[in-house]
Amino acid sequence: MCGNAPPSEKDVIDDETPLTSVPNTTTDTSKKPKVYSKRIKIAELEQYVKESITNGELERQHALFPRGQTKPWTCGALTANKSKNRYTNLIAYDETRVVLAKINGKEHSDYINANYIDSYKVHKAYIATQGPKMSTVHDFWRMIWQENVQHIAMLANVFEAGKKKVEKYWPGINENLPFDDITVEYISSQVYADYEHRVFTITRNNEKRKLDQYHFLSWPDHGVPLYSQSLVPFLKRILQIPLSSKSPIVVHCSAGVGRTGTILLCDICLRMAAKEGAVDMLKNLQKLRDQRSNMVDNIQQYKLAHLVILECLVGVQTSIPCHEIEESVNKLLQRGEIASQLRYLEETAWQDQSMKSVALKKHTLEVVKEKNRFQTIIPEIQGSIFLSRYPIDDNSSTYINAVTVDGFQSPERFIVTQQPMPNTLGDFWRLVSEKEVSVIMSLNEINLNNKSSCNFWPSEADPQMVPVDFITLQHINTFSLANYDLVTLHMFVDTKETYKVIEIISMKNWPAKTNCPKRIEDFLTFWEESYATSRKSNPVVVTCYDGAKASGLYMAMDFIIEKMKLEQSCDACQAVRTIRHNRSQFVRNEEQFTFLYQAAVAYINGFQSYANFN
Repeated sequence: MCGNAPPSEKDVIDDETPLTSVPNTTTDTSKKPKVYSKRIKIAELEQYVKESITNGELERQHALFPRGQTKPWTCGALTANKSKNRYTNLIAYDETRVVLAKINGKEHSDYINANYIDSYKVHKAYIATQGPKMSTVHDFWRMIWQENVQHIAMLANVFEAGKKKVEKYWPGINENLPFDDITVEYISSQVYADYEHRVFTITRNNEKRKLDQYHFLSWPDHGVPLYSQSLVPFLKRILQIPLSSKSPIVVHCSAGVGRTGTILLCDICLRMAAKEGAVDMLKNLQKLRDQRSNMVDNIQQYKLAHLVILECLVGVQTSIPCHEIEESVNKLLQRGEIASQLRYLEETAWQDQSMKSVALKKHTLEVVKEKNRFQTIIPEIQGSIFLSRYPIDDNSSTYINAVTVDGFQSPERFIVTQQPMPNTLGDFWRLVSEKEVSVIMSLNEINLNNKSSCNFWPSEADPQMVPVDFITLQHINTFSLANYDLVTLHMFVDTKETYKVIEIISMKNWPAKTNCPKRIEDFLTFWEESYATSRKSNPVVVTCYDGAKASGLYMAMDFIIEKMKLEQSCDACQAVRTIRHNRSQFVRNEEQFTFLYQAAVAYINGFQSYANFN
């Protein structure tokens, strides 16, 4: 007999929060459900999204749809099928489930935790499914073959936060892996900023098919906001796939509801917008929930979907192909378009801020004013760093004016902080010790005529420094070049017997009062040295006089060059927008923005392997 399995409150779905209440699993079909709709024209979309986030309209909409089971899932709840579900409170609805062909008449071999999903005017355009388990990988590939799947969108990494989220269901590059009568061969791979495109060949009974997998790599851990700009290139690639019920797109994360539902909602609405010049996210969310439980699981994902759709439809294209960069930058400068790009960043800042506000509602940060060089440049909650309390009775000792900053393809790559003041010198080195930093980049000259400044590492003339009573720094070597110094220290913590090697790359001739270095060539030479050295440390500490002006320019340049090397495109706007997530004071003026473009051109023109950019 088939029966419904009640959801367990102990289960955690995908990377979201656990169910706190469980609806009655008995489905009442006697009443016709209310149909919700909110159709918005593209021309009115930006104002609508901004107002709906501010006034709580999106929260109200999302709350219309209960979490948990709302339709029968009798087959998946059978004892024989329970182990095929990654989470006992997320089972495929009977009405829309993918029914596999039975293996040699074996009872219950027709079940997989997967549901057909309709798109805009295309029935069964997608299959939403959980990430395969070790015990269901064969069923997954059976489904891929049976449904003639040619494209997979994967939205989770195999491991996240030390936990396995998905079984790796594909072989290594240039290898093949058999799954009974189906063989999967990994043909090629192309890596982009936030996703990887893999190409496979699947073979059964001498018939071969091509399969493309698009694996989004950058969905952050629970509680950390994902910004719309990261998802847009991935989603635009998925939008290029023509929809057909004869070859549905498989979309999965871990549970197959939160991230999966978010991407599907975006894709459906964008296809609607292309035909009608309008979107209806509320109506399409209801349709998703009718076909699979808990799709677009939380309010943060619902907001994200709105922002991604908005950016896809009205966002400004700011990326420049590397082979066109010199001509394009000259036009930008001649037309005075740098100012308009800065305005664009200001006009879109609310989008990223709205994502942060969801993740950080319960967090507070107590600022210690005397530890800030400037009260206008202080840590925001997002990205702030807390030190261990020392001394133990000093509540203010956990505070430091420092934030984490994402690099290209590298979350929290940098820790950015102001140059130490006499009263924060110990805090600076506690930061280096506690975060296991081995590379420091110092960007501004230290002006000892300024009472708020101090030397913060030992020198040949004064080879030992004790910034705090349990840390001793010993100068080992200084290698001086034309525009920077390479300093090697040994840091002893709590002992004189073991030490950590610390490397400091200190740029010369960049006074704190200036926005940019005098020579682009010197800046790029410094970047190349710091790039090579910084591979030894994660994170890397970047410090300048105020913790913003010079540091922001350096990190934006790092992002730009890394992106050019991988994707052969330059995007200064994306670079600045990314580094501003945790410190809004980065790159605030036209002079610095212009410098970034000019430095990008100089880097391309002077790069040894220019062919890599064509």
